[in-house]
Amino acid sequence: MEAPMSATRPRFSPLQVLATLVALGLLAHLAACTSGSQLRQERREIASEVERLHEAALRCDAEREIALAESHLDFLGYAMQRGLYSAALRHLEISRTNIQAVANIVDGRDECFGIEVVQPAPDPCTPENLEVDCSHPNCAGHPECGPCTAHNPEIDCNHPNCQDREECLPCGSHTDLVDCDHPNCAQDDRCAPCGSHNPDEVDCDHPFCLDDPRCEPCTEHNPEVDCDHPNCADHDECTLVVEEEPMLVVVTQDRIEINEAINFELNRATITGSGSFAVLNDIVRVLERNPSIHLRIEGHTDSTGRRAHNMQLSNDRANSVRTYLIQQGISAARLTSVGFGPDRPVATNDTREGRALNRRVEFHITQR
Repeated sequence: MEAPMSATRPRFSPLQVLATLVALGLLAHLAACTSGSQLRQERREIASEVERLHEAALRCDAEREIALAESHLDFLGYAMQRGLYSAALRHLEISRTNIQAVANIVDGRDECFGIEVVQPAPDPCTPENLEVDCSHPNCAGHPECGPCTAHNPEIDCNHPNCQDREECLPCGSHTDLVDCDHPNCAQDDRCAPCGSHNPDEVDCDHPFCLDDPRCEPCTEHNPEVDCDHPNCADHDECTLVVEEEPMLVVVTQDRIEINEAINFELNRATITGSGSFAVLNDIVRVLERNPSIHLRIEGHTDSTGRRAHNMQLSNDRANSVRTYLIQQGISAARLTSVGFGPDRPVATNDTREGRALNRRVEFHITQR
């Protein structure tokens, strides 16, 4: 009978066993080195996030999460120093989970990072914001946004808000309303004599009435007589027959004085009236008989109307007289002309008679 076969184990020499143990130790060391390097990298990343999010977590109610992330990050360091790989992994996971929770809470919220967040103001004219902004659609129709209010200075004279504004009263800058009895209209041209809203009042001394037919000679409003004007054809002064030529000029020491006024067309420098030319013809005769006499012809007006206009008118009228004398053969070198406008009155300008006296031509002798 054969003896039973016994299992035989491979037999290793002591040298082989030693080599195997060394190899296993090297592999374990390499694995530990690889795991330790990865842990340190992840620890640095979590530490960076902890530093970034620490203050934000305290501002936004994530104190617990940031505390857990920080404390387990410290525990991770202790475990790694002692080679406790499993414990290190556990602390790493807890720290990573909590720092992610912090990030979920604070990221995207500027106020957590100390950045001032300015909330947009609610729209005006709402229960949340009673402020009035008339340019905002919400405020359309608001009582404070009507014209002539603090929020809307625009003037609309048809709106009740504006009825008492000076600009909306008669003759105001924002209305065409004219009421010549209203104080605002006292200086308005439309209410002046012969004005568009006061046509029945006639004042022939007012500039607006200068060209009004009612101010022509021999009319109710202008009794002056101009025999060359059709209105005066039947006037007594224009139908008298003068048999003897009157003495119309008087020569004094310093002037040639005239006994009749020289007349001109209304508001013009055109000489009118036979009487005017008779006076001028007498002056021509004086100058012809006295060739050494030189004259300064002065034009004067009353104070009605604008001064600049009167200055020009008086100058033009004086020059018109000078031109006539030259046309009659008097040397231009003997004659000068000047206009003084209303500056040298000889009577009051407050009456019609006074103004008539101030409208005159004078002849001053400058050389004999």
